[in-house]
Amino acid sequence: MSVLFIAAGVNHFVSPDFYLKIVPGYLPWPLALVYVSGFFEVVGGIGVAVPKLRRAAVWRLLALLVAVFPANVHMVVIADEFFGDSVLGVGGSVAVAGCVGRLGVVGGRSRRSTVPR
Repeated sequence: MSVLFIAAGVNHFVSPDFYLKIVPGYLPWPLALVYVSGFFEVVGGIGVAVPKLRRAAVWRLLALLVAVFPANVHMVVIADEFFGDSVLGVGGSVAVAGCVGRLGVVGGRSRRSTVPR
């Protein structure tokens, strides 16, 4: 999961044009939003890889996913420009949010704390 977020975040800087297309028109400063979200994806991905930072990173990544959700919805609305008739944008967001949430629930605990008493 860490590598996916880091790669996606780096891609915001390498290919910002793709992300600019999915920023809804009502949001100001689209390029700045692309770079800021990419930066926080990289930072969150690094945080997930560090056990002591994992729980905090997971919660911040979940907040980031909520913050960028309008872009994912916008991508689905204009999906024919990206995927034909597919809804990978929303489906992918839900899948990633579920994985990150699972990391927060399971990944932040020690094995000892999960043993029933």
